[in-house]
This record gives sequence, structure tokens and C-alpha cells, in this order.
Amino acid sequence: MVRGWLRAASRRAETLYAAGLPWVRALDPAPESAKPAGWPLGDAIEALGSAVRECRLRLGIRAGPWELAVALTGGLLSGSAPNPDEPTGLVADQAGMDAAP
Repeated sequence: MVRGWLRAASRRAETLYAAGLPWVRALDPAPESAKPAGWPLGDAIEALGSAVRECRLRLGIRAGPWELAVALTGGLLSGSAPNPDEPTGLVADQAGMDAAP
């Protein structure tokens, strides 16, 4: 099960990175925290981890780290997004798009 999640996350690494990085930039005036890890999935995990930390510290969001990371990616991190090319949830809201039902 973990290997399947890792394969899926690796295939979506660039999209996951693109979902996390705007949040870090919006919430952290000096985004030193999301430094490239040197490989696509590592970069995505670093960006999402930094985004989760900033949401919790600066916005006071009390959701758990995994729950918040899934929300920031519109479900893509958990594999529940209906179409990986069509962002939903917080990603869509952040981009100014209508969230999918």
C-alpha cells in the first residue's frame, strides 16, 4: 500500500509541488523554509510540509498535518481528487477558480 502511494505521489510530484509552493510564498514573507530537496517528490514534500507549518503557525489552523496537506492539494495528495489536472478544494480557491463539487 505504501509503495503504491509512493508511486502515485512520484507521478504527481510536480503538481504537488505546485500546490504547496504558492501557499508558502503567500504565508511566509521570507520563504527560506521550502528549499529544494533535489528530487521531484522530495521537493513536493518539502513545499507541502512548509505550507502546512505556515498555515498552522500563521493562520492558527488546527487540522492535523496530513489532513491539512491533503486539503492544500485539493485531495490530490491522498489520491481522492477526481482529476489530477483539475485542481479542487483549497488549491482551486487559492487560484481563484470554482471548486469542484
